[in-house]
Amino acid sequence: MIHDMIDSAAYMAHGYCLLWKPWLIAVHAGSDWLIALSYFAISFAIWLFVKRRKDLELKPLAFMFAAFIFLCGCTHLIQGATLWWPIYETQAYAKLLTAAVSVATAVVIFPLIPQALAIPSPRQLQAANEGLAGEILAHRQTLAELRQAKDELEARVLERTRELEHSKARFEALVRASAQIVWTRDAAGQFAEDCSSWRAFTGQSFDEMKGSGWLKAVHPSDRNAIAKAWAGALQSKQTYSAEYRLRHAPSGWRWTAAKSVPLFAGDGGVSEWVGMNVDIDGRRRTEDHMRFVMKELSHRTKNLLMVIYSMVRQAGKHARMPDFISDFSARIEGLAKSHDLLVSSDWTGAPIEEHLKAQLAPFADVDSQRIRISGPRLMLGPAATQALGLAFHELATNALKYGALKHPEGAIDVTWEVVKNGSSEIFRLAWRECKRASGPACLDEHGFGFTVLNRVVPEALSGEVRWQLEGDGIVWELKAPLHEVLPRPDRDGALAF
Repeated sequence: MIHDMIDSAAYMAHGYCLLWKPWLIAVHAGSDWLIALSYFAISFAIWLFVKRRKDLELKPLAFMFAAFIFLCGCTHLIQGATLWWPIYETQAYAKLLTAAVSVATAVVIFPLIPQALAIPSPRQLQAANEGLAGEILAHRQTLAELRQAKDELEARVLERTRELEHSKARFEALVRASAQIVWTRDAAGQFAEDCSSWRAFTGQSFDEMKGSGWLKAVHPSDRNAIAKAWAGALQSKQTYSAEYRLRHAPSGWRWTAAKSVPLFAGDGGVSEWVGMNVDIDGRRRTEDHMRFVMKELSHRTKNLLMVIYSMVRQAGKHARMPDFISDFSARIEGLAKSHDLLVSSDWTGAPIEEHLKAQLAPFADVDSQRIRISGPRLMLGPAATQALGLAFHELATNALKYGALKHPEGAIDVTWEVVKNGSSEIFRLAWRECKRASGPACLDEHGFGFTVLNRVVPEALSGEVRWQLEGDGIVWELKAPLHEVLPRPDRDGALAF
């Protein structure tokens, strides 16, 4: 068979058919060979394209087309050669192979037409690309808007965070300024986080306040009641409110009002407790002082009524009715002056000089030469204020009726001093009158004034009294222990007549 393909003796070259005309031979041979070279180039280009395009979907069909075109080129090359060499059998086999590949390609291509049609055309691809470009642009715009919204949200969050930090700082400053303690505790009622205001007030560290350690900052007298009240609030999940003394690190125990409310979770259980201790020490001390003042007022009112009752009883024994009314009114007025001085000083006492001026003011100008007073500054206790007030009033009344104040040239010297008597101190007061006129001075030894001066006053002050007539005037002297004259909490009783 191979011998027949290359044996040209049995056949005649194709050039004889063309009469070996040069131009005709050249046209046939040149055309066949150019066609062959073109087919070879096309098939190589297809093969090269397929090899480089890795994602080509119809790659087997492309290889079949490349083989078909290559074989077509071979047939044209052999046909050109038959002009000189009659290798018609070789040409026949080449054509047969070409036909087989052509038929196979034709058979395969029809089922692949739908798949090939599904491949987008360049125009479709361009339109798709343009659509994708539009979508990309829209996505970019959306992304830019999202970034802008994100930046704006971050700016608002930052601003809000600053506002919250400022509000927190302002709240903490308010807590510090108002001496309040703000705290939070977990569902079990224990400190779960540090509380700076509690630490600042009580001086406890976080480790000391954890568990039940915070109760150690509560006054021992209040501790059991507060622990019981707090346990009851935890059990009932109700608002907790109590007043108790809390240790204040700088100044000792201080009264605080504590109040706490539970915060509930979604399941109805308590998630935490939020509470506050408000410093009410000033209010509680004021209330305690008011209660004390009310008790003292009641007590002193009873004493004052006893003094008035005694004055009425004693004065009524020695006076006629018209004189009794005027004298008793004057004595009540003098007693009221003593009471006013005590009230103005919260019943702690009265300065002796102011007390003396207040009692003598209705009788004469204390700043004139007629009445001269001198002595160290001394605060009289409540009992001494009432006793000496009565004495000053009786002495002034007697001086106006019978003594120095009855005469224009009369004068009164009142002096007081504190002298040592061994280890004790003695208060000494002297009332001296100078009439500077004819007629003896006198003091009614049977009257109410005499009883006050010589019995009531010395008994009230645990002292002694001496009175006498010197020249044309009266001298009344009082000596008493200094501690009986000065303010004393246990000496505020009624005068005994």
